[in-house]
Amino acid sequence: MKILTATVFNRTVSNSNLLFATIEMSNRSLYEIFPSISMSQTRSKRSFHYDYIVKHNGSILEQAFVSIEWRNNREQRVAQKSRMKPKVEAFNPFNEQSCVVGQHTEMSWKFSGIEKPQVTWWFSGQPLKTNSRFRVTESEDGRSTITIHKTEFVDEGIYIARAYNSVGETEAKTILYIAGIKPVIEIDLEAKLKVANRALESGMIKPVILMDDYHTNADNQHLEIFSLIWLDANPNVQELQGTQHKLCSIINQLKTFRDVEQCQNYIKGRTLKDRIVMIVSGQLGREIVPSVHKLRQVISIYVYCMDKKSNERWASKFSKVKAVVVEHDELVSRIKTDHKIQRKLEESVTINLFNTSTKVGKSTTGVNGQFVFSQVLIDCLLRLKSNQEDKTELINYCKQQYEGNSLELNNIREFEKDYVSDKVLWWYTKESFFYKTLNSALRVQDVRLIFLFRTFIVDIYRQLQNCQAKQSLQVYRSQMISSDELQTLTQCCDQFISVNSFFSTSTDKYQALTLLKIPEDAQNLEPILFEIDADPKMVTTKPFADITANSEFSGESEVLFMIGSIFCVKSIIRNNDYNVWIIKISLCSDNQHGLQEVLMNVKQKTANGETNLQTLGKILWEMGKLDLAEEYFTRRLKELPPDDSSLDNLYEDLAKLASQTCNYDKSVYWHKKSVEFRKKHPLTASVI
Repeated sequence: MKILTATVFNRTVSNSNLLFATIEMSNRSLYEIFPSISMSQTRSKRSFHYDYIVKHNGSILEQAFVSIEWRNNREQRVAQKSRMKPKVEAFNPFNEQSCVVGQHTEMSWKFSGIEKPQVTWWFSGQPLKTNSRFRVTESEDGRSTITIHKTEFVDEGIYIARAYNSVGETEAKTILYIAGIKPVIEIDLEAKLKVANRALESGMIKPVILMDDYHTNADNQHLEIFSLIWLDANPNVQELQGTQHKLCSIINQLKTFRDVEQCQNYIKGRTLKDRIVMIVSGQLGREIVPSVHKLRQVISIYVYCMDKKSNERWASKFSKVKAVVVEHDELVSRIKTDHKIQRKLEESVTINLFNTSTKVGKSTTGVNGQFVFSQVLIDCLLRLKSNQEDKTELINYCKQQYEGNSLELNNIREFEKDYVSDKVLWWYTKESFFYKTLNSALRVQDVRLIFLFRTFIVDIYRQLQNCQAKQSLQVYRSQMISSDELQTLTQCCDQFISVNSFFSTSTDKYQALTLLKIPEDAQNLEPILFEIDADPKMVTTKPFADITANSEFSGESEVLFMIGSIFCVKSIIRNNDYNVWIIKISLCSDNQHGLQEVLMNVKQKTANGETNLQTLGKILWEMGKLDLAEEYFTRRLKELPPDDSSLDNLYEDLAKLASQTCNYDKSVYWHKKSVEFRKKHPLTASVI
């Protein structure tokens, strides 16, 4: 049995009974104690020894022998003064480290403080979500360590460890750089081949079987960040079903609750990147709205009730309550109108930075790796031939995503039957599965899904080329970003940024400004207005155009920029009149100083003319996405006839890739295929 020493400031203990006590143990952690059957003798007037059940954070730890000592109010104040805010146990709370892509790496910081600090890790301005690749461990001495398994280039960036207790908080930062490695074979394949041949003949090693399954990223099972929650203790089931169908045409995910606590727990379990639109009855709204109103995930609340006036009185105190309605048609109409604005503000724009002070040379890795990767990926996909099988795969994926949503399934069937390339901008501006899925894939950089969308990305590219603006334009885009994201952008003046998605803007500055309404109690949220100068003379590969005439919404003045458009950040200024940040950027060409050399070197890797899946695989390989590289190499393998001259080179790439992942048996298998192919086709020379 463990012996613990505790101090009780509020006297709730008698010689015969412990009513309740919150105690502070000698390790400065707060516990609750409850009496067990046995109780020891009193040692003195001010000290008692008890045999207790010790409870911490809701979990019973063990039975312990607790020594309790009284303190008066003066002693309590002295004890409280002894508490200390967290402190970083390092000379400098900032460091840099690097790691080779595909390897494991660890970052750790040690913190001290009285009471013991709690530590959370942040990346790119958001709390870090642990999974099979990201693990966080804590040690008794106050050290918090994050381990990243099989690092990827997207892991490069600033990691922040934040420590806090009841006194205060502090933080420490690590910049992680991911270095690339060239494809190499680290073994003597000819020697290994002889061993493998004998093993294959004996049946010890089985040939590699190519998989036909299309594997989606489990983390992106629902690509949309928006979801609907409906909380009502006594819903009208028939009315609810009819309204649900209409609501799901606006936001695909809808979840219903009858219990306030279950609903609260669900909301709090969402990530900070999720965006929730909430519908609640008047009765339960009074109970739940005060507790969820400040949560970042909740962006709007609609009170659906019978008594509008009485519910408006309490609802008016909460800025996220957009409307109090009594008719379901009004509810659907209001959510549809508001969501169109919310989507523009809340859907994050993934931006890559290019630091001209970094000597990148010919490398596509390091600090500018993501910027370069986004450029070369789009360049490759634009020149990659499409086929009907990939279109069918995309359609089936969308049907699976919108299963049970009759309105969207009708849209998908219409798209499958009637789509023509001239209507691509109409489909892109229509509030339907096409826009939602494509933009979500670009936002999270889901390479598999972007690959399947490539035909339609090419169609948009050609439409923008055909409608390319002839004169310089000044356009605007309103956006909500986190304070950390704004801080990153403020350090990018005179630097280049690229946008990983289609960049939608408006020629109407006033309209863009009116969208920026932040709740007064919003935390860590900043309204920004991009003010963009676009000169068509700057366009070399990424067109932009006014698409109003081709849009579903012909009344809007929308100017659309191609994926991967590059801009230079000119200034970032706070406008106190509108209470927004104005970020002035200008469109750049690929030939801009500081960009030309690195982009030319990158594009040489994809050569000119049509690309193929082997080209795509090599790009993904160099960027450290080895699983994806193998996937597209094997897709390419299925496309080629058995005597195609490209097979020799493809077999060698598969062998080298397997070697790099230390799968030497598979490497030998592919090397053997290459040797056999050369024997059968001695005059064949393949050059990719």
